Amino acid sequence: MIFLSNNQIRYSLVILGFILFGTGISVYAQPDSTALHINILLKDTREPVSGVSVVFGETNIGGVSDAKGNVLLKVPNSAFPDSLKLYGLIGYKKPQNKYVEQGDTKHKFTLEPYESEVINIEAEAPTRLTNSQLVTNSQTITRKGLMKAACCNLSESFETNPSVDVNFQDAVTGAKRISLLGLDGKYSQIMTEKLPNVRGLAIPYGMNFIPGSWMQSIQISKGTSTVATGYESVTGQINIEYKKPEAEEPLLINGYVNQIGRSELNVDYSQLLTDNLYSMIFFHGSINPFESDRNSDNFIDIPLKRDLAGMARIKYEGESIVAQLGFKAVNNKTLGGQLGYHSGLDASLAPDVNSDKFGVGIGIERYEGWGKTGTIFDFDTDISLGLIVSAYSHDQNSFIGRQIYTGREDFFNANLIFETGEYDGGHKFSAGSSFILNSMQEEYGLLSYNRHEIVPGVFGEYTYTGIEDLTTVLGLRADAHNIYGTYVTPRLHLKYNLSQASSIRATAGRGWRAPFYLAETQGMLVSGRDVSLVGDMLPEDAWNYGVSYSWIGEVLGKEADLNIDFYYTDFVRQFVADRDTDPNRIIYSMNNESGYSSSFQVDFGIEPFKRTNLLIGYRLNDVMAEMGGSLRLMPLMSRHVGFFNAEYSTNLDIWTYDLTLVYHGPGRYPANQLSEKNRTEYPGWFRINGQITYDLDGFEIYLGVENLLDYQQPDPIIASDNPFGRQFDASQVWAPIFGRMVYLGFRYSIY
Repeated sequence: MIFLSNNQIRYSLVILGFILFGTGISVYAQPDSTALHINILLKDTREPVSGVSVVFGETNIGGVSDAKGNVLLKVPNSAFPDSLKLYGLIGYKKPQNKYVEQGDTKHKFTLEPYESEVINIEAEAPTRLTNSQLVTNSQTITRKGLMKAACCNLSESFETNPSVDVNFQDAVTGAKRISLLGLDGKYSQIMTEKLPNVRGLAIPYGMNFIPGSWMQSIQISKGTSTVATGYESVTGQINIEYKKPEAEEPLLINGYVNQIGRSELNVDYSQLLTDNLYSMIFFHGSINPFESDRNSDNFIDIPLKRDLAGMARIKYEGESIVAQLGFKAVNNKTLGGQLGYHSGLDASLAPDVNSDKFGVGIGIERYEGWGKTGTIFDFDTDISLGLIVSAYSHDQNSFIGRQIYTGREDFFNANLIFETGEYDGGHKFSAGSSFILNSMQEEYGLLSYNRHEIVPGVFGEYTYTGIEDLTTVLGLRADAHNIYGTYVTPRLHLKYNLSQASSIRATAGRGWRAPFYLAETQGMLVSGRDVSLVGDMLPEDAWNYGVSYSWIGEVLGKEADLNIDFYYTDFVRQFVADRDTDPNRIIYSMNNESGYSSSFQVDFGIEPFKRTNLLIGYRLNDVMAEMGGSLRLMPLMSRHVGFFNAEYSTNLDIWTYDLTLVYHGPGRYPANQLSEKNRTEYPGWFRINGQITYDLDGFEIYLGVENLLDYQQPDPIIASDNPFGRQFDASQVWAPIFGRMVYLGFRYSIY
């Protein structure tokens, strides 16, 4: 009898998919959907226009035009006839909607820029788009969706989305963490315009450095993503698209203030330099100068904070060449801890070793730069070559109590991508090479960790659409790491249209990443626990498998959509910060073939009345890791999550009302000094957020509330009266600390 190891079984499954596909196995099915090819051009120059949202009728079927002005939509045949509508046309006259019959497959829109100073305000796209043309399970949060809440930065932009969880990582620093498919956000590849961004030392605080007003949209893809963007995606990819200089209003001013005095200002300015050259600059400033302690534990509920950020980008669009350059700078200062420890935002970032009070200080400087260039060699076959280069420098100086943490990371990434269009017979190819150079140093107390990585890689991807209603994407990449050796990363994506209104997707693939164990667990360090490292730090390695079903149609004559998905992540090797073995220690270790995550989600959306949209969702997470000598449920994670969102807008979107209700189910605490006193599990709780927006000819005022029920986690800090004792622990947070928060803001656009 022959026995196969788990790795052999995994590779065999993926190889089997390649073999079955290569043998030409096919199933004939009558087409039940129609592919619409849309092209958007400028009227006079015939240049492509990117960043325009295209929606079919009143459905959620839509997409955004790419750099070539192209959009591909797959529309159920039952939805015809209807109209194609364009949104996000700031700076362009609105073209007439195109009436589309089932047999009409190719459509072209020509846009004419406004020449006068008086411009009509174009309505926004729907708040979320189902990207029906993609083989991956993806949804887009549109600009209108981002404005349903305050969305001061990326970490606050998922409050109205059922797929992503958001919570504080501790009760002192104010940093937030997200999770996708039940696993921490570090397993999701968080990118800005397909460039690596929130990774490495930026994992605990990097989402705060992407202001909400800078974002055009957020694309959330579940499961392993394309091999072209790297090897680090395990549970999915979150890609943020910044506003485009060629498609935005010339000036946007956004202001915000909440009840404790946190205030911020955002200014976005775009300018056409020449007929082919566009520029845009962004500014963000935020400050929270006041201490607050609503739960009376003598610790500041929301830390003092000062953020400054700026970004500039320039884009050139020629006949066959597109090029972009961008630069971004961030300066952040955060001060938390006990009341009275800091004299104000000008306080030092060095600990006061003579003070009997506990304080936290964090100072971060970050600089980012990137460039993109693409050339089309053959317009008939869309053969193109692109080069993408990005780099960042991240410097953090901070202290936690009387311990000092410092971190420095310098990162460089280059991607060269060759791509063809779709040939006759449904064949499409892409291939390329990548290069990563990463230097990182961390120090915390007596611990230090340095890593210098050089990772050249090659990749290839083949797409086949020759079988009716079936799309297959086979990807493979190989990366030679100077420390950990060569890793081969295969990925397979399938999409099949089951009927005229539904499709099923399947995915299987590998992802791996080198952990940054101190940066990733900074929230855990806000405690009296000792820290110890067991064994060597090796890359985390996991396989992700998933299947999803989507349906778009009508219920009782009303537009509706249904999504059901299940994903399983199987860890070959997992980095674990174990707090269960010893309540006085954090034990960092690598566990082999023991951890896993399974996530099931269903969400249903419907428009029961005109201009009214409802979204209902439920998610079940089962996440296990080896801690305390056995396989245990991941701590501080709710297994059951329920979601409800309702939005209503009056005619012309003058008034918009939004309400979100989320239920977070019970979960477990990690081991702590109070475990014998039944502090082992926490209860379920509800969060309600709401916002009202008034829009008057480009001037918007919005009033909102977060945590309407004023729910607060009881005693979020263990032993808060003795912060230098062994029992002290501020890292066990699962619910809001401050309670209800009311805010007011405005947006003013000049066209």
